[in-house]
This record gives sequence, structure tokens and C-alpha cells, in this order.
Amino acid sequence: MRSLILALFIGLVGFTSCSKDEENEVPEGGVEVENTTWQGSGIVGGAENVKVTLQFMSDGVLKGRYEPNPWSGTYSFNKKTQKGVAIEVDGDFKLEMPFEIKDGLLHISIDPGRPMTLKKIK
Repeated sequence: MRSLILALFIGLVGFTSCSKDEENEVPEGGVEVENTTWQGSGIVGGAENVKVTLQFMSDGVLKGRYEPNPWSGTYSFNKKTQKGVAIEVDGDFKLEMPFEIKDGLLHISIDPGRPMTLKKIK
């Protein structure tokens, strides 16, 4: 009896430890954003056709560039919904920019109401 209980316990532990973490699963056709680089151009600060580069590092660190100005910040990203928020931080200045990855493209509005599309280059 004791060995039956032990076998059931081991089986239960093995089963539960193998279950998938659905919140962190990348859906079919989805993209993992960590350790990727995206480029495009659009309106930034009222200026048109500004080249934009976003580099999503590990641990939520974000490096960005609006030609020719580099900046840094953080990001959060939900793999399941393929939506996130990029946050530019410069001293007391903080700008939150929601983004979404759809059909392999990153859609973001740096200037509110002026969306731009970035392509994955790395």
C-alpha cells in the first residue's frame, strides 16, 4: 500500500511538473521579442521619415534610436497576446509606447495617433 501511494505521488509530481506555462508560450505564427532588433521609419517628434531602431535585450532592457539620437528604457511583452509596452526613460522624462506584433511586423506609436511599422532585422 505504501509503495502504491509513493508511486501515485511520484506520478502526480511528474505530471504537474511537465505541464506547460501557457502564459509564456509563443502562439503559432507568433514572435519572441527578446534578443531581437527592429527597424523602420515614421513620425517622431513631428519630424517625418525618422529612422527608428528598437533592440529588445534580455531582462526587459530596451535600446532605441531615433536617428541620430540613442536612448534606453525598458519593455514588457506578453508572448500569448503578442502585445507589449516600450518605455523610454531619460531622467525625469518617461514615455510609454504600446506595441503589437502582428504578421511578423511590430506596430508602435511613438507619437500618439501616428502609428509606424517596424521590420525585424535580427
